[in-house]
Amino acid sequence: LMKTQDLEAKVPILSKCHPWFDVVDWERVADCSFPVPHEITSRITQHLESHSEDCTPVVSLAQDVEDLNIPEWLDDW
Repeated sequence: LMKTQDLEAKVPILSKCHPWFDVVDWERVADCSFPVPHEITSRITQHLESHSEDCTPVVSLAQDVEDLNIPEWLDDW
């Protein structure tokens, strides 16, 4: 029997060896150059479009960009 730690360490390797993942270029996944499938990006886009009212800016758009670049301690200088 395998120890739990040994099995946990091997799960990613064993998963990559499964035939379902044969088409995945793992080097491109590791260096973030593997393209995101269109099905996923279209679902994200659809979600963002249908929930756009939930996305409010954290910073007021009226605030001057220059003000955002000045450290707080300089305000009282």
